[in-house]
Amino acid sequence: MKSITATTYAAVITSMIFALPVSAMSMQSSMMFNGNVMMGSHGTNVSSLQTFLESKGYLHLPMGVAHGYFGAATRRGLKSYQTSVGLRPTGFFGPLTRAAYMKEAAMTSDSSMTHDSGSMSGGASTNGQIGVMVGGALMTPDLDIVQNAVHANNVTTVVAAVKAAGLVDTLQGAGPFTVFAPTNEAFVKLPAGTVETLLKVENLATLKDILTYHVVAGRYTSADLSDGLVLKTVEGKTLTFHKDAAGHITINGKAMVQTADVISRNGVTHVIDTVLSPADGKYADVGVEVGGALMVRNLDIVDNAVNANNVTTVVAAVKAAGLVTTLKGAGPFTVFAPDNAAFAKLPAGTVETLLKPENKATLADILTYHVVAGRFTTGDLYEGQVLTTVEGKTLKIHKVGAQIWINGSAMIETPNVISSNGVTHVIDTVLMPSAN
Repeated sequence: MKSITATTYAAVITSMIFALPVSAMSMQSSMMFNGNVMMGSHGTNVSSLQTFLESKGYLHLPMGVAHGYFGAATRRGLKSYQTSVGLRPTGFFGPLTRAAYMKEAAMTSDSSMTHDSGSMSGGASTNGQIGVMVGGALMTPDLDIVQNAVHANNVTTVVAAVKAAGLVDTLQGAGPFTVFAPTNEAFVKLPAGTVETLLKVENLATLKDILTYHVVAGRYTSADLSDGLVLKTVEGKTLTFHKDAAGHITINGKAMVQTADVISRNGVTHVIDTVLSPADGKYADVGVEVGGALMVRNLDIVDNAVNANNVTTVVAAVKAAGLVTTLKGAGPFTVFAPDNAAFAKLPAGTVETLLKPENKATLADILTYHVVAGRFTTGDLYEGQVLTTVEGKTLKIHKVGAQIWINGSAMIETPNVISSNGVTHVIDTVLMPSAN
């Protein structure tokens, strides 16, 4: 049998499993709802539904009854609307009713309804995309990735591939997952017969590898996909992201995100214009994961840190203190970086006070007290060692079994985060020069 390249595998399978057609993009401006609206629900979504029902003459709220509560009157109005569009009058705002509503709303309005972002699964921002029409069905955040896919009549082959690869249970799990899905247009370039070949029993391991290369553990919306970010896929290799000044996102320098933030109950899908090949990724053992992102050796200390979601406070402080250029320099440096929880231990208002312009010098002293000239991995740190910081004072190292402490107060949580210009150790407590 003629060999099939990894690129060919990836192009066919992933696009068919998770791809969302270009026609779905036209629905972005339509009025959308988050989840099922049931008896006793309240909030912005209910208010929007009530406004719609009132505009169609199906609902007349009694005097003194405010919008935003899904009570008996709204339920009756919704039943009337369901009857009018040929649905069983249940009074429940489920997928079929939402699909009918979306279709009508798209024809009568060019603006999106507001939504209660706090009620979304995981609280993730969706940039207004609460539901997307795919293959004649509405993809909604109350359904998981697979449940959404099986409702679409244009992704049946990909559903079969997921079943053949034994990934149904995985993709219906709690997750969350982030899926990067090529469009159907990307598949046209593939050689005929590729899908049929991959679905053969002898190729199922390869099929599974391709599918999982397009899946990342965790929920990453477009706001989380920063320039230079490297994420490990479920398959094991990495994806590298570039984000330009206009917010356009490309992956591995080849695939561009066309439609971002398509939310399911257990994750988020981003529709891309080019199929990703596992051959373009690197094995994830080239770096350490910090705050949901892979820290890699070809990025400097700052560029790695900005990708981690658990050290955002120290990154903001470095910027405020004007130390970015220094920590992006040749070095090498060893940085003991407090995580966000470490800053939360400080007295209330401390961080806000330090970030004020008039306290810039004090902030710089504190931060440089966490930096040592030279590259010191944990293998280089020994009991009783004293290191002179860039700030001028010293740090004392203590080793207790496998644990390493600095000044007897801060413990290294994540060691040996290697960057191009040094090494970072994430610590659980902020170090203060005055305590030395």
